[in-house]
Amino acid sequence: MLKTIINFLKKKKILLQYKKINKKLFYKKFHTNNVILVEFNAFHSDHLFFSYFSNVLSKKYKARIIAFYNFKLIASKLKDSWITKLKWFFSNLLNYNNFGVYRSFGVESFIKPNIDKNLENSSIKIYNKLIKKIKKKEDIYKIYVNKAFLGDLIYDSYLKYNYAPTIDINSKKFKIFLHEFICLHQYWENYFKNNNIKAVLGVHAHYSYAILFRVAFKFNIPVYVHNEGKVFYLNNKNQYQFSEYRFFNKIHASFSLKEKKECLKIGESLIKKRISGEKRGNIGSTYISKSSFNKSDKLVLKRNNKIKILICTQDFFDAINVYGKFHFVDFVEWLNFLGKLSNITKYDWYIKDHPNYSGKYKKYQPFTTNVTKEIIKKYKNINYLKPDTKHNEIIKSGIDYVITVFGSVSFEYPYFDIPVITSTRNIPTINYNFNLHTHNKFEMKKLILSLKKKKYKFDKNKLKKFYYFYFYYFHNSVFYNKYNDFNIMTKDWDKYWSVEFYEFWMKNLDNISHIKMIERAQKFINSKSYCMNKSHEK
Repeated sequence: MLKTIINFLKKKKILLQYKKINKKLFYKKFHTNNVILVEFNAFHSDHLFFSYFSNVLSKKYKARIIAFYNFKLIASKLKDSWITKLKWFFSNLLNYNNFGVYRSFGVESFIKPNIDKNLENSSIKIYNKLIKKIKKKEDIYKIYVNKAFLGDLIYDSYLKYNYAPTIDINSKKFKIFLHEFICLHQYWENYFKNNNIKAVLGVHAHYSYAILFRVAFKFNIPVYVHNEGKVFYLNNKNQYQFSEYRFFNKIHASFSLKEKKECLKIGESLIKKRISGEKRGNIGSTYISKSSFNKSDKLVLKRNNKIKILICTQDFFDAINVYGKFHFVDFVEWLNFLGKLSNITKYDWYIKDHPNYSGKYKKYQPFTTNVTKEIIKKYKNINYLKPDTKHNEIIKSGIDYVITVFGSVSFEYPYFDIPVITSTRNIPTINYNFNLHTHNKFEMKKLILSLKKKKYKFDKNKLKKFYYFYFYYFHNSVFYNKYNDFNIMTKDWDKYWSVEFYEFWMKNLDNISHIKMIERAQKFINSKSYCMNKSHEK
């Protein structure tokens, strides 16, 4: 009990200090009709991004800063209960918790989507036209509303919101969700039409979070998102975050001979870190709390001369279209497709889910495991490997091929000259030939049915270039240079969403680092680059 009280008081002290510093650094308001929209959330590390970028943008456009609630149809219902409305009202009135944090860096007011009868009625007309055109799941991906593409957002949001691995288009639940999704879109469409929005700041460019981003794109309003330390500028041309891979070759072509040599050297060191068992911020992936490359001599595959294939799954409801659409409507369709192929081939098939990471992933992963096990009951030729099975064990046992959608195995197994077959063109490795990329499911089927037991040799320099750009040039500590240091220190990914991150930032704050962050934000905004990178550090 005493420890709980002490921790509570410590958190309150840190919070007060953080707000006090924010007011000194940022508290300047403009009284105009111009608006910068900032997502209102409880993600502490994102608040650092919001505070700097919103104020740089506010100064640039002489705009007010307004925070918006963005969790409808992903973490909360479309319509609030009276208790939720009361909590919001009094928390806002009393500057409670995150309301106080946002106001400390200049937020003037807070908005939350309110769906009235008029909006519901106008949305039902759009819904009635759309629902007639949905004859199969693929048709969801054809949905546009007022010229904004929403199909992928609807699909991803439904899976996440309902913890469902796939969609039954004839279910009442889906039909209600679709109507509510349209209502939410119409709310933001009206808001943008009636307000002078100059820029939008957020975190996720997928799920229902991205509805107002898609509206912003239509009005040519810049969108900036922060995720895992990386900062992206999104627009109608580049609507998805994490697509920096599209620029790797162009940047590499501009390098001097010396820079190209350095690129290979750094890339090689990053590969060796990853396959040696390092994790978290040490490899630039803060959420990886367990490495699948710890040393082990255990053999986990059958001993025979058959071609051995490993299927590496993704989480069934976790942003399945994060990079854009892939060959299948969802991971269930993808896995059933592979299952049917397993029935007509003489290969040894294996399947493995993600390792059981700590933090928030811990509650999601059993869901994926249960779905995987249920699906493969129909396919007796697929052998299930435990999620914590080491890749070293699989490699040593003689795996021949790996199949993924966009998993990290795509840039891990090629180092061992093991080919990875990808199920999408929208994948970070697409620029390089160390994967067997496929254009569609028919090409993928043809490739799988014609596999040979042969040795592959991949150009390791291509792999080194990939690691250099993915984990170094576009690294996640460009904006805040100690972002990874915090993860290495705490050894806990979830701490990014705690007051401990505030405390860490304050302890390392000085005038030079503050000015540097402002300059990086300004430089990135003015450059109109897609993703913040090492060129913005200078």
